[in-house]
Amino acid sequence: MIVYLAAWSTACVVALVIAAMRWRSFAIARRSYVIGMTRAWKLVTFALAFAGIVLVAPRSGDPTWDYWDAAFMAVLVYVTAPWTLGVLYRARSRSRSEIYVAVCVWLFSASFSYDLYIFLRDHHYPRTWWSNLIVSSGLYGLGGAMWSLRGQSRARGPSAMGARPTFAFTRDDWPASLADGSTRPLLPYIAIFMIAVCGILSPFLIEAIR
Repeated sequence: MIVYLAAWSTACVVALVIAAMRWRSFAIARRSYVIGMTRAWKLVTFALAFAGIVLVAPRSGDPTWDYWDAAFMAVLVYVTAPWTLGVLYRARSRSRSEIYVAVCVWLFSASFSYDLYIFLRDHHYPRTWWSNLIVSSGLYGLGGAMWSLRGQSRARGPSAMGARPTFAFTRDDWPASLADGSTRPLLPYIAIFMIAVCGILSPFLIEAIR
């Protein structure tokens, strides 16, 4: 575990240095990304997800899960997941430095931040590091996909008819496309993603209800 801790810590420090040097070239630093992530439906769904996860965490039966790690991991998912998913999907058009930083951010958000918190809190590396890495990475991916949903164009006319929701990162104007499209067509898809998240967390939800 010491070797693993040293390895990911070094990787994250390198990513931090690269990000500091090339931040302005990253999609997450663009104003359009921030605007896209402050759309009303995204803020509302994040607030619901944040409240739910923070309330469930200390009652889940998992001693490594409390208010604090539930809160900061939820924030990291919301702020970074649509970006990391977009960078990886569009890897051919993104720089190697941004891809490297995005991978490190994904792993830090879904796993390393949790590992570090438990290590500092309990003075030992969490035995649940591997299971958390798998489960949290799945939740991270679902969150990034859901908050990357883009509705049909607001433009009226025949070209807008029959257009289905898609993911913003599939468009060449990403991340500007995060802020585009109407919300109503997205509602069934948002519900599907939220049900999927609840399904993954169902053992913890059941324990919290008890």
